[in-house]
Amino acid sequence: MSFERPKVEDTEDDLLEFQRQFLESGIKPAVEVVRKRKPVSDVGETVNSSQTAERDIIKMDVDSPKKTKLDESAANDNVDDVSEEMDLKDTHITSVLTKIMERNTNNVPITFPQSRTNAFPTVHHRSITKLEGKKQSKKSIFALQFKKKSDQEYGLNTEQSCENSIIESCGFRPLPSTIPMESLTKLYPSSAIVSGSGLSGGDQLAESKKIHEENLERLSAMSESDALTERNKLLEEMSPDIIDFLRRKKSTAKNDSRRQIGNDTLTLKKDDKAEHKPSEIQPEFPTQSYLNMDVVEPEKLAWTEEIPKSNFKEVKSDHRFNFDGDIMDVGEDVPTHLGLHHHGDEPGLPGYTLDELFILSRSKFTQQRVLAITLLGKIIAKAKAGELCEKTAEKFLERILEAGLLFLLRWSLDEQSETLIKASVFALHSLLCDPTSEDALNRIFVTDRGCEFPSLNPGVKIEQDTTDHDAAQKDIIAGLIRMKILLRLRYILEVTRPGMFVVGQCLEIITRICRHSLQSAVAVYECPRLIDYVINTLILSPDGCRCPQSVALLRTMCLAGRHLSSRLLNDRKTVTTIIYKYIAGCNDGGNDNVRLSVEIEVWRFWIVLCSYGLLCEKFKELFSIITKFIQFVIARLQNADNDQSTLDLIRRAQLVCKLSATVLLSSKSRDMLEWKEITAQIEIMCDVLSKYLTESSRGSMISDELKVLYGSTLDYLSCYCNHLRSQTDRDIQSVTRFTKKIATTTLKQAFEYMKSIGYPRLIKETSGETISALPRILSVPNPGCVCDFQLLSSYLQSCVALISLDKSVCQHFCATVSHLAENCEWMLEYDIAKIFLLKSRTYSLYWAALLHLKVVANTPPPSSKHSRFFFKAAFRCFGELLDGDEHMMHHMLSNALFHIDLLRSFPTLSTVTRDIEALDMSKVTSSMAPAPSKILESAITALPSIRATYLQSLTIDAKTLEKSKLRYFHKVHDISSYLLPPSHSSCVPADWPFIPLLQLYDYSFNGSLPAGCLTHTANCLRYLCFIELVCKDCLDNVSLTAKLVRAMCVFIAGNDLFLEHPVRECLAFLFSHYCKSCRREDLDFSKSIPGISSFFDFFLSLLEQYGSVSFGDELFAAAVLLPLHQLRGGITDIKKALWCDHVELIRTMTLPISKLLIPLSWYLYPVENDVFVIRSYLRALATGNCSRARCPVLYTIAVHHTAGFLFDKSVDVHPSQRREIYIGVRKIRSEDIRKHILHYDRPASDDCAVEVGFRFTEKATASRCADLEFLGR
Repeated sequence: MSFERPKVEDTEDDLLEFQRQFLESGIKPAVEVVRKRKPVSDVGETVNSSQTAERDIIKMDVDSPKKTKLDESAANDNVDDVSEEMDLKDTHITSVLTKIMERNTNNVPITFPQSRTNAFPTVHHRSITKLEGKKQSKKSIFALQFKKKSDQEYGLNTEQSCENSIIESCGFRPLPSTIPMESLTKLYPSSAIVSGSGLSGGDQLAESKKIHEENLERLSAMSESDALTERNKLLEEMSPDIIDFLRRKKSTAKNDSRRQIGNDTLTLKKDDKAEHKPSEIQPEFPTQSYLNMDVVEPEKLAWTEEIPKSNFKEVKSDHRFNFDGDIMDVGEDVPTHLGLHHHGDEPGLPGYTLDELFILSRSKFTQQRVLAITLLGKIIAKAKAGELCEKTAEKFLERILEAGLLFLLRWSLDEQSETLIKASVFALHSLLCDPTSEDALNRIFVTDRGCEFPSLNPGVKIEQDTTDHDAAQKDIIAGLIRMKILLRLRYILEVTRPGMFVVGQCLEIITRICRHSLQSAVAVYECPRLIDYVINTLILSPDGCRCPQSVALLRTMCLAGRHLSSRLLNDRKTVTTIIYKYIAGCNDGGNDNVRLSVEIEVWRFWIVLCSYGLLCEKFKELFSIITKFIQFVIARLQNADNDQSTLDLIRRAQLVCKLSATVLLSSKSRDMLEWKEITAQIEIMCDVLSKYLTESSRGSMISDELKVLYGSTLDYLSCYCNHLRSQTDRDIQSVTRFTKKIATTTLKQAFEYMKSIGYPRLIKETSGETISALPRILSVPNPGCVCDFQLLSSYLQSCVALISLDKSVCQHFCATVSHLAENCEWMLEYDIAKIFLLKSRTYSLYWAALLHLKVVANTPPPSSKHSRFFFKAAFRCFGELLDGDEHMMHHMLSNALFHIDLLRSFPTLSTVTRDIEALDMSKVTSSMAPAPSKILESAITALPSIRATYLQSLTIDAKTLEKSKLRYFHKVHDISSYLLPPSHSSCVPADWPFIPLLQLYDYSFNGSLPAGCLTHTANCLRYLCFIELVCKDCLDNVSLTAKLVRAMCVFIAGNDLFLEHPVRECLAFLFSHYCKSCRREDLDFSKSIPGISSFFDFFLSLLEQYGSVSFGDELFAAAVLLPLHQLRGGITDIKKALWCDHVELIRTMTLPISKLLIPLSWYLYPVENDVFVIRSYLRALATGNCSRARCPVLYTIAVHHTAGFLFDKSVDVHPSQRREIYIGVRKIRSEDIRKHILHYDRPASDDCAVEVGFRFTEKATASRCADLEFLGR
């Protein structure tokens, strides 16, 4: 019976079946397993060698169940004493050491080894030639070499006694008879071996003589036997070739010698007069032929040379950085011991380039990788802070990311080296996190809407099949999440357990991921064991939380969504323990900075939970602690203490006020008794703060924190007033007393302090590098300005809230309105950056506009003195509101921007008319533009209709508007998230008043215009005219070309919409107003115009529309001619489009010169030098399309440029081109046209009334005749 071999596809069951069949067959196996070693008895004795070893054949019983080794050992264990069995089978070193018996060495003398001059053990020379003859020996080369050496060479002394060895080693043996020094000097006056050649320095003979004398002194101190012993030892150790070389050198007086080393012959030149160059490599030849060391390779020894001096004028390398990440100056002298010199392409230059750092970051040596990654992290941090912009304009951040730093850091985090992980975390933290922005966000957290923050994501969509590399290029955070960065950071925290500094950086990286989007925050929460580790190990540690970033992570994660906060409280019941643990001890006055930071973060975390209406009941449980804390703060402020403990106390007091306001807004109870107690204490705090800030001149840090605390108390008063207004059963008399008290005391003192604040007039954002794939919140260089705007916004909001509660206090705020209009005009300037951290400035404008509306509406007679300022404030505020402020935008549109009372309270119509009459409107006839007073009157009359037009054009999504409204009114039980959409710019563009016209332009391309387009167009144009007449500087940040292009959209949209009377009147006024006082440089249509991808395509559409529906309209023609002016030679494509492609339109442009929107000279100079355009002019003149009678403007332009091309010497053209044009002029049939061109003199002055815009002579002058004669050759 034969069996097949098992196959690859056979399973374990098949193999077992195969084994069963084989055993049943009884066939003898082909292989037997035999135990070759001798069996050992139970007591550890060896069995007699005469016993035959039994075969150990493997037998498998299929029916019997398998037994483990543990079961077998238990079954065969017949020993009763377990300890005895362990002693018998124990092979540990301790069982061996217990049997060692040390001998008695008390009477054995100690022998010191001989003093040696060479290293121990001695490196012996392998004499290969001598060992080749002993091939028959079975001993190794090392054994033969070892046998050849004596015991003395290994430091042993067997000939001398112990006593003599001790005496000799101690240096007390008397010296034997020696040879006197005088005899040695006479026998050997000079050395026959040492000549001094090859020594550096000038006096080589003196140095060789000195060496010779030292040798003689050593010989004089030795006995004859010692000298012979040393001589024999040297002869045994040295190679025979060296001995022969020294003997030949002694017998001859030559300085040059040759010696054979191995199979190569090396020539050594020894010239006493030769100069040794330090840059050359001078190898020291060995005295013996070591294996594979007989060839000198200078290129491998080049790194031992001195660092060469670099010529900095010829350096073409990249910027170099020191170990701090700063750019090093070219030619900077840096000592070599600092470690900035390395073996790169330019070893003479200190510092590291980015390319060199990228090479080192991929090194096999951990230290080099750590150095490179750490230095790259420092460079990234300084580039983001803008510290590298002072020396260069290069974008280092983009270059570093393009080189693959993100993937390099991700791979480095997977390494096991702690130093490499620490460096990688540092570099990743430098790339993702911005500590300055985080501090600024914490500073504004206590403001009225401080919980809101924009999501820091680029807003790009990443598909599922996108690679990690492509995803990281679009969105760095999304790419890192796809690369499982959260799991790796959790592993580092949980398993690696780095230092607390690295733990803090890891948590800040995770916090930055939470700020990316709601999806990222959910990914952080759902990361396995991450949140549990943060809460149980870091926060609720028995030793106390030493990492405030852990609580900040929970706070930021909860801000992303209500459902995350609810899941956190439901899944982890220990969260409430955090609040009790740290809030209950807020009055202990501890000085532990880390604990204070943790406590502040816990306050913020509790505020976030209360902002969703969660854990508000804990406020009542800790009510007594909070009231005592407020009393403690008031006492410290009254004592006017100015130290670090006071600063920490102020920061906690800010959060207490913020928490009280948040819980108050979430309270649905009508019982206000408990809130009256807190309100009374906060009133006292306001009074104390006002006196403290007004009368004292504290440090800037204390003052800034006190301003924030002052603003927090005012925010609480605003919340209290709004909450009190919602109570339907409130006592009117008590409310009146309360509002009067607040208006005359608290807010009056606040107003007195407001007047003393010197607000910054110029605020700029930091100039750090940014990339689109990693948005960040830009910070401001002066954080104090943020505090000033926060305080101003809180004060104005409290004034509005108090007036809304009781209108009778309006008269107390008239001084505030006047002060703002007279002293805060600078806030309306456009040199203030629109950044998120300065949104309190925008809110200040918002509350100022609302305060003015309430004062105007409730103060008889209405005040109209400052209406212009507050209209501009509302206009600026509307254009600067960010995403998330949609309700405030809607409120501005509905009230301030089109409020009838506000606009009617402007100066009287006669005053405005007198101002308008001073404008120079002589260039536009009454048929094209009506009187400005008429337009202003029609705009004010149509304000309700204008407001409806803009409300329809600026429609806000209902869902987005509802979310913004909930956040605005602090409906904490209905707010779903405080994470705002990405805030890349304001919600509306700077030219938002033109939006109805742009929408009309879009409708025209879709086919049909919507119903009521005439009314919408007329209302939009009326409002634009109103802005230009009353507040023309409101649109200063919109370029003139952008305004003109948007006004031209009216001509393109619709068929004859521009011919309608109200539309034509407003268009005529706007075009004349835009062009009457503009500069020529402002009409540069070659520059990029926002909203228009290609102005050339837009101009072609304008020409086609003019040819279709213009009917020769003069206003339309004037608008078409605007881009044809000759600024820097004009736009050639624009001129060709009219004079070549649409030359038939020239016949219909009958616009007279007097109705041009810009001076005629702008079309004439500089003279055209493009021969193609001149040909077009000449063709239009010759064919009669451009005639003097029908189109005087274009006829003047064509004649002027053609004559200038022929006769103006300043025009740089080839003579052949002049002759070509001259021949064309001579071929024109019209005698008048030829005369006008050939006898052209100069353009007519603007004040000269002529039929055409130029002068010509009846007869050619002498110079002109010479030019004509030259051209006619």
